[in-house]
Amino acid sequence: MSAPEAILIVTALPEELEAVLDRAKPLRRIAAGSRPIWEGMLGGHPVVLARTGVGERNAREGMTELTTRLAPARWIGAGLAGALSPEPEPGELVIASTVADGAGYVMPPPDSGWAERALACAPAARSARFFSTTRIAGKAAEKAALRALHGGGAVAAVDMESAAWARAAAAAGSSAPYLLVRVISDAASEELPEIVASAVAADGGIDRGRVVRRALLRPGAVGKLLALRRRAQLSARRLAEFLERCAAAGF
Repeated sequence: MSAPEAILIVTALPEELEAVLDRAKPLRRIAAGSRPIWEGMLGGHPVVLARTGVGERNAREGMTELTTRLAPARWIGAGLAGALSPEPEPGELVIASTVADGAGYVMPPPDSGWAERALACAPAARSARFFSTTRIAGKAAEKAALRALHGGGAVAAVDMESAAWARAAAAAGSSAPYLLVRVISDAASEELPEIVASAVAADGGIDRGRVVRRALLRPGAVGKLLALRRRAQLSARRLAEFLERCAAAGF
């Protein structure tokens, strides 16, 4: 990495990264291409910022590239997540105590000491078990089933990248401590619009063009999509505020 002490912060969605970029000043792009990389200062701490894209494949390929190129001493995976348990409400922060996917628990797990310090930065944040899926868990019944299998009665959240980031970093030879932090974007009982949940691209991400085209055929869905986008943007800003606060506290 350009600065040995810099922390790599990686996201999946452009909205997630843009919210952090807005706060990382001064900012300088150090790599272009399909996965641009920036460096800057966040809360007085040097950071390197990048986005892998959505879904397991993009997360795995992107994190492999970032780990090989940057060899981060520490890294943070950040973004939005769905709640699997009833406790976290939309807008709440969750910090991973464990992370798993269909292949089981990821080893090594997130750094417990770092997670404790992160929780201290936001007293309202919750420790949670993270579970990563290969598709959007958009229905309440899907979330309930995932919680029954993997939640163990604890606070739990679902995303599509966290496990792939951690597995890819380890496979690339990194033993760097890592932290996973998410903001809840949808409650366990909430149903995401079907046109979002089913708009899967060939790489496993979200085909935004398909979402727009389907929305034009279903005018009644436009309001829900706009509300979902506003919530995602607000959640991304809360995530960026949290990261800046943690950086100012020394991470």
